[in-house]
Amino acid sequence: MMLFCIAAFIFSAYSKGACRNDLQPSAAGNFAGSPFIYAKTGKTPVEHKVSNPKQGGFLSWYTKTYKDTVNKDTSFFINGTDKVEIKVRYYCTYDKKIVLTGQYLEIYDAKGHLVKAPDKFVTHNFVSDVKVKLNSKPIFNGIVKKENFANQGLEDDLKQFGVLAFQAISKYSRGFTIYFRIGIPTNEYRGEVATLDFDSAGRSSFKLH
Repeated sequence: MMLFCIAAFIFSAYSKGACRNDLQPSAAGNFAGSPFIYAKTGKTPVEHKVSNPKQGGFLSWYTKTYKDTVNKDTSFFINGTDKVEIKVRYYCTYDKKIVLTGQYLEIYDAKGHLVKAPDKFVTHNFVSDVKVKLNSKPIFNGIVKKENFANQGLEDDLKQFGVLAFQAISKYSRGFTIYFRIGIPTNEYRGEVATLDFDSAGRSSFKLH
């Protein structure tokens, strides 16, 4: 049985310019700053009641998030004296390239009853425009999308139905990491953590975890 995920976009911290350089994955693989919240209590999934399920409560809400854009602008030091500047713009592409059908639209209420859902839901990819400088020198300037992780072992269903979510930025002693998650919007348990990693010299690499 596929439980329906009531996800929540956390945009307020970014829109207010909050700088979070210390966000780390939780034991469940999620992040405090994640655009998607996946709630669990121990090993038991938290079942969420869908509001107005016959009207597609979640799907209707989800489409309203397309217009929201996350802007992250932060800076910090690594190696003691090397200054890193990062700008991230996360947004919807409106490309209509993700079509969810069948099992991905099985929606259950809090009592485990199957509720009415559309036969098909067409949605979009999200991408992140990432600009990184090390000591004022540009070291990365590009659009990060789920295709960047296709050759890192991303499974076929996530290639076809997954949505990229920008999550957090974390620094460490020998570099820093920009965290993403590739997940299916209507399935809170199907997804992979993806990262854009930088070493102390500014070399970058894409990884799937």
